[in-house]
Amino acid sequence: MRRPSVLWIAIALAVGAVAGASPARASGRDFTGSPAPELAAPEGLSGYAPGTSLASLRGHPVVLKFMFTTCPACQGSMPEFERLHRRYAPRGVVCIAVAYDSRPAVEAMWARNGYTVPVAVDAAGSTPRRYGVTTYPTSYLIGADGIVRSYDYVSDALLERELARGGVSAPAPVVAASSSASSAERNVAELGEVPSALAAAKDAAARNDYGAVLRVVEAHLDADADPADVVAAARRIQTVAKRRCETREARIEERWSRGDRVGAYEALVVAAEDFHGTTCAAHLEARVKAVRDYLVREGIVSVR
Repeated sequence: MRRPSVLWIAIALAVGAVAGASPARASGRDFTGSPAPELAAPEGLSGYAPGTSLASLRGHPVVLKFMFTTCPACQGSMPEFERLHRRYAPRGVVCIAVAYDSRPAVEAMWARNGYTVPVAVDAAGSTPRRYGVTTYPTSYLIGADGIVRSYDYVSDALLERELARGGVSAPAPVVAASSSASSAERNVAELGEVPSALAAAKDAAARNDYGAVLRVVEAHLDADADPADVVAAARRIQTVAKRRCETREARIEERWSRGDRVGAYEALVVAAEDFHGTTCAAHLEARVKAVRDYLVREGIVSVR
């Protein structure tokens, strides 16, 4: 069992200390890692066509922000959402405000503030019900493949990551070929002898993707289904990959200790996504929730 780090102990204490006071925060179903429920908004403004579906937006990252016009927290967070729309729409990100409100109220708010972000007007609240949203604002980042990447938190770093998935990113720094090759070779060598049944783990290690390494080997841990040499290798490689996960989490803790709270949280979200579907996932996802709750309660996170 992995020993709890100082970071997570501190977060647990901080969350417990304020458990008696529960300020309003986003509340909806956490669909992270699952297909996003479809939109059901019959009206649209500012470029949102009525009847637009998430299926029709495949190939583009999508950010949904659930809000209503008389919600103070929604009003306070809309300028940042507008900024995200203006910055990322030219690069293919689709930001949509889902307004549980009347069309006249939304039209007035958009005109008054000069907002240009598309808005799906859902006066009946059909889409919020599909997402289980009961507290506003609540946001979801949906990948170009229709899978929810993040619940309740959207940032430039997460959007840049989604764009990079589709090959839309800033030019990578130039790295000498020999240096890159030696790093990949070291990663593969660390795995030791790899049976052909686990060959995909070598490719993943060369890419420095240890979540993928775990997904490969953890499918071959059943002694009743796989040869003994494959199971033994899978267990050995699993230990290596888990150690890499722990090292990554330690680096995140270091960022936290330097005072980069939001940066550490974003890195933790990405790590949880990278190790989704592995034995590391439950631990990382629990930490993401604990850290997110702490940041929201402390007022450190304002973009949802």
